[in-house]
Amino acid sequence: IGMVVTGIAHLSIGLAVIGVLIGSGGEDGKSGIAKAAGAVMQWPGGRWIIGIAGLVTVGAGIYYIHKAWKQGYRKHLQANHFTLHWNPVLRAGVAAQGVIIALIGGFLVYAAVTANPDEAGGVGEVFDWLSQQTFGNILVVIICVGLLGFALFCAVNAVYRIIPKASGPDIETLAQRLEQSARDQVA
Repeated sequence: IGMVVTGIAHLSIGLAVIGVLIGSGGEDGKSGIAKAAGAVMQWPGGRWIIGIAGLVTVGAGIYYIHKAWKQGYRKHLQANHFTLHWNPVLRAGVAAQGVIIALIGGFLVYAAVTANPDEAGGVGEVFDWLSQQTFGNILVVIICVGLLGFALFCAVNAVYRIIPKASGPDIETLAQRLEQSARDQVA
């Protein structure tokens, strides 16, 4: 589910960029997510659909944060000099992505609860909301740096991800290498 939500989030970012480039989006001040939420809320049970979609999106964000906290992504990455030394950046990137996705989900839930589709928002609205908080500009910078880490994580995944059926048994994962390193330090 996390990858599906991430894919949808990236698709919406891409569509927003295309809309800005061709000049077709944002004239009325509403995000694409707010427009879509408004359309869905017109359906029978639309608020429930938006609310459930928001809860699933929050869950996906929490999953990413948990994956960063427990470093669950390491079991799929090949251990090498690069992945070993850049692991903290990869971890921060996964966490930042989780925060963004969870907040987008929170906006969807809030839009459903208030029956106001304008409360739904995407990445732009998340950054607007964060910037209005105490220490907001610092939060925005931290999340932006984290998202750069997530971009690196995506590139590392493309290059060093281990595909079990295509990999040989001699491929060591980042998790295995770090666990062995910890055992060696204790011994």
